Order: sequence, then C-alpha cells, then structure tokens
Amino acid sequence: MRPPITEYKRSVRRILTRTRAGFRADAMKKFMKLGPLWIAYVINALYSLQYYPKFNFVSLFDTASYMQAGSRILSGQVDRLRTPAYPLFLMLCSFLSGGEGDKMRLFAGIIQIAVFFISMYFFYRIAEHFIENAFLQCFAVVVYGCASIIINYHVMLLTESFSISGIVIFAFLLIRYVETNRPLFIIWASAAAWIITMIRPSGLFLFVAAALLMAGVCVNRRTAPPKSALIAFMLSVALIFGYMGLNLWQNKYFGLSSVSDINQFYDVAIAGICKDNSDQEIAKALQEQIDGGLSPLGAAIETERNFASYDRSIESDHSIRKPFGAISRNLSGFYG
Repeated sequence: MRPPITEYKRSVRRILTRTRAGFRADAMKKFMKLGPLWIAYVINALYSLQYYPKFNFVSLFDTASYMQAGSRILSGQVDRLRTPAYPLFLMLCSFLSGGEGDKMRLFAGIIQIAVFFISMYFFYRIAEHFIENAFLQCFAVVVYGCASIIINYHVMLLTESFSISGIVIFAFLLIRYVETNRPLFIIWASAAAWIITMIRPSGLFLFVAAALLMAGVCVNRRTAPPKSALIAFMLSVALIFGYMGLNLWQNKYFGLSSVSDINQFYDVAIAGICKDNSDQEIAKALQEQIDGGLSPLGAAIETERNFASYDRSIESDHSIRKPFGAISRNLSGFYG
C-alpha cells in the first residue's frame, strides 16, 4: 500500500499533466482558428517586401504644417490648424532620428506600416463576424492589406495612414459591444474615437456613430446604457470640448482645426471667384493672400504654387526626379 502523501503527489501530477495538455490543445485550436489570418499575414508580408522598397518615404506639402504645429505644441501653444496627435508623433520621430529628415521619414513610415499590420488582425475579426467561409475571410484581409489606395498612404507623412488603421479598430470594438453588451468595448471605443479625432478632426463622426449604436442597442434590448460606458463616452466628448476651449482661449477660434475654413477660402482664391465679389474689402483681402500673404491661407497658396512648380520640374529634369521617382511611378493616377 502506497503512503497517502505519495498517492496525493501522483494525483496532483496527473491533474497538472492533463491541465497542461488541455491548455496546449486549446492554444492549438485558437491558433488553427486564426489560420486564414496567418495565411493573409504571410501573403501581405511578402507583397510588402516587394512593394514598399519601390517607394521613398516622403513629406508632402501638408507635412510642413504638422512639423510647425509640433514645435508650437511643445512650446505650450495650441495650434489652430492641426490637432496635436500627429504633430507630436512627428516630433517624436524627429527626436529619435536625431533631427535627420530621411531617418525621421523612415521611422514614421515604419511605425505607420506596423500599426497597419496590427489593424489587419481587427479587420480579420470583422470579416470573421460577417463572413463564414475561411477562404473569403483570408481573401478580404489580403485585399485590405494589399490595396494600393490604402497602403500608398503609409509612405506619406500624413494622417490618413493612422486614421484608416484606427477606424478599423474602432469598428471592431463597436461590433464586439453589440455582440457582448460589455461596457468595456464602448470604453475602449470612446478612447479610440478620441485618439483618432486628435489625429484627424474628421474623427468626430465616430462619436456620433458610437452614440447612435449605443442608443440602438439600448432600445433593442430595452435596457439603460451601462454607467461605466456612458461615463467614458461623456469624458471623451468633454476632452474634445476642452481642447476646443483651449483653442478659443489661445487662438480665438472655437473648434478643433481651422483647416476646413482655410480650404474653402483656398478654393475660392485659386478659382479667382473673389474678383467677382461685390464686397471689395473681401476681394482685396483674398487677393493679398493670392499674392503671398502672411496668413495660413497665404502660406497654403504659396506652398501649393511652389509644390506645383517643383512637380513640373520633376517631369522635365530626371536628375531632380530621383527623390520622388518611385512615388511618381506608383501613384500615377492615384489622385485622379
């Protein structure tokens, strides 16, 4: 007869062995369940290895305004044109690169690509929700990861790359909230909406989407919204208004960004419509900006003029074409 202690040890060992085997089996099942995602990742990685080297990571004419905004923000000044997240991201990349422009663009581009690859997981989970066929799930992720109209943005120092990845993650969080009714997903969605809005002001519509979805879920299930989710949502909205208040206090402008206002005047100024305005004071002010005024509108017009001139010189001088050579070839018709 075995001593009781020895038998006890044997029993514990058998339980632990079975538990480890169970964990390994569960892990293998989860891994196999993500099979279409791993296949898509491999395909997208191979495609990226042959696609991205054709490009140079480039700054476009909007990039300068993000860099200027970053300098103002670090000095304690709210920038009227740009929300703070992307300018601060570029400042961080500049710091890590030692202020070297090429390295800064490389760091920024690699981080944008890495975040995009992370978003592929969330895109797969969305596809998994709507598509039952594993092949079609894999195909959807491959299309998302290889679509040039999306991935071309990752080599540009613009907000579009992070915005696209962020919206995919935000959509996943909303879908999970509908599936589970867990307030945690609305809390994370509210945080995601706030971050995306601080990257790109158009992210404001995400708050509307989240509010409508919460209301729809509450009506459908005849329940009140979870208090924690409601508090997180309201806090995110309050932070948006808080930033707008700072903008009003420092720049006399109650809003996230005045870029949309400038863009409207920019279109009017470039089209020459201002010359037909019966209000000569407005026409004169706009003409001053067309001639190179010192305001953001004048700077935008001057930058666009210089950029267009440089773009024409690229077409005529192949020695200048080198920095933008790959981007010019691969983006032919991209904006058309």
